[in-house]
Amino acid sequence: MLIAVVVLNFSLALLGLYAAWQVWRLGQGLRQVADRLTLAEQRTHQTLYAAPEAIAQTQTNIEQLRRQLRQIQPQVQQLRQAIALVSLAQSFWVGGLGFGLRGDRSSGKVGPKPRRRSPAKRRVFNR
Repeated sequence: MLIAVVVLNFSLALLGLYAAWQVWRLGQGLRQVADRLTLAEQRTHQTLYAAPEAIAQTQTNIEQLRRQLRQIQPQVQQLRQAIALVSLAQSFWVGGLGFGLRGDRSSGKVGPKPRRRSPAKRRVFNR
């Protein structure tokens, strides 16, 4: 009976030692995870620390650009109208009066005529 108690006691001690070793390993893993999370948090903080100020500055710049756009919008409209008038005048001048790139031919083709070969240089395939 004494041997059974000693064996049981020894088995319980080994089981407790194994459980303690597993808890220690779990603690090591949790420590590594915590260290990595802390490092990630520090890097995120360093990256995003200046973000609110940068966002506010960007919003201010966008507002200034919108104001400038509103100021030059009439000039842009006038420029578009002037370009449209010049384009219209050009189409009347080139297309309406018959001048320009169309050429004299009635077929509408532009470019040199193809060259014909002299009779001496022609090859005769049917002999």
